[in-house]
Amino acid sequence: MTVQKSLLEESPRDELSIIVTTFDIKRIANLRNLIDSLALAIQTFKSFELVLVIEKSRELCELMSVYTKSKGLLNTKIIFNDKQPGISGSRNIGISFSHGGIVCIVDDDVILPEKWCEGVKLAFEELDPGALTGPVIPLWADNSISWLPKELHWILGCSSWFERKTICQIRNVWGANMAFRRYALLKAGGFSSSFGGMHGKRLHGEEVDLCLRISQNKLGKIFFVPSLAVRHTIYKNRLSPRFVMRSSFDMGRTRAVLKKMYGSDSTFLEQEMKLIIKIIHAGIILPFVRVGSKPKESLNIFFLSSIVLLGACIGYVLGLTVYKNTA
Repeated sequence: MTVQKSLLEESPRDELSIIVTTFDIKRIANLRNLIDSLALAIQTFKSFELVLVIEKSRELCELMSVYTKSKGLLNTKIIFNDKQPGISGSRNIGISFSHGGIVCIVDDDVILPEKWCEGVKLAFEELDPGALTGPVIPLWADNSISWLPKELHWILGCSSWFERKTICQIRNVWGANMAFRRYALLKAGGFSSSFGGMHGKRLHGEEVDLCLRISQNKLGKIFFVPSLAVRHTIYKNRLSPRFVMRSSFDMGRTRAVLKKMYGSDSTFLEQEMKLIIKIIHAGIILPFVRVGSKPKESLNIFFLSSIVLLGACIGYVLGLTVYKNTA
């Protein structure tokens, strides 16, 4: 863990800290869209700071410094991360530079609705959670892939498969759209460097691991709040067979590792098992029924679903039998 324990003694300001991490100047268009959405938020909600942590590109730091100022986001810190590579390291650096009592972390390719900040603040006041999350809705950059069943949206970092319409307690937040009580986040130790795609480990359940530590240490409940939706930009290349297989394999292996670390009861992977059943129905059975009327779409869905199930199964088995936990 890399979050400074001394920060627990601070008295953070009564505000939101919004942390965004990124690593490639090619993602500048996504970042600008996110900044534009935050620029709308300051019209009605001014009590937040933006902490932008950038890896690999100092040029991107300079460009975003100019852009955030041009949009009126003066309470912004831009940090170049050359010390802790990977998303977990960057997020922990962002946390260390933040001051808000509520620490929000969103992906660099999401767009926040105008009232998102107010909604997060109100949810923390009403629910008093350790952490909370909201829906992550796909924003298709290319409508030619919008046929993808919602049961497969998780491979794109979206949560459409989770269909609850009311506030409920859940196991973990969604990585693209999450907020933490500062005390709970720091007391739990922040994000583990064993997760987050570092050093070829490709364990991407860093937010799941953190939420499980928050719950294990009784630092607050984790809630899903349907009104706190964000839109997640999705490009066509994310449906390539290679990307889908890799994402599925990573998910299977990560869940096996987390199961070994935390899964003492039989319900630990209940959410994943329900999703697998949905994938079998929507991605294997239904395409056979519809192949006559929609042959190309049905075959695409069947093909991708088969890759997902195979990749997740292989990853899970290898995670149980090969991977040794270093968290």
